Amino acid sequence: MGFGICFFANTLLLFDIFGTEVFAFALFGYGFALLMASDRRFKLGALFAGLAITPSLFKLFNTTRIIDLSNEPELNLIIHIAISVFMLLMYSVLFIGVKKIAAEGGDLKLSKQSSWVMRITFTVLILYSTAQILSLEFFNVDSSVLSALGITLILRYIMLIINTVYLYFCYATITTPQLLKKEQKSDIEYELKQKKKKEKNDSEEE
Repeated sequence: MGFGICFFANTLLLFDIFGTEVFAFALFGYGFALLMASDRRFKLGALFAGLAITPSLFKLFNTTRIIDLSNEPELNLIIHIAISVFMLLMYSVLFIGVKKIAAEGGDLKLSKQSSWVMRITFTVLILYSTAQILSLEFFNVDSSVLSALGITLILRYIMLIINTVYLYFCYATITTPQLLKKEQKSDIEYELKQKKKKEKNDSEEE
């Protein structure tokens, strides 16, 4: 189920022009929380996904004109770079975890694929961020820089499609009955903790 949630979250990233990134990163956090039952390192992924929500909110507010960053190119750049950095860190945790789980399950093909998917993700996000930085006015922007920005934007969407397809195969291949049992156990433990916390708060109020 954890990989299924991550697959759906990554699909939402494809529609980021509509402000879906906030919901995508929130879902990634939930997906990582479920995956922690199989590997504790996914806790870091949940952290990075959570950190990505803040700059994504600013991007959403700018898209919906709640705030206007059209006259603040540097701040707008920082927001986009922050999202790219947290995405890179989040994907790193995700694909390293997939590589380990797939290898332990005997699926060496899926394990090896995680390495080249990670390389594609890293390369594209670095190129995209670099093109964004060079597009600032004080770098004397010319048509070649704008073309490079357009190309890297297209590459970013191709990368997201590749990652979405790969996560689907992770969901279809790795989601075994044993993993589902672990995830269900993690859900029950989380609900019990929340219940105890609520009971404690209620008793303090009384």
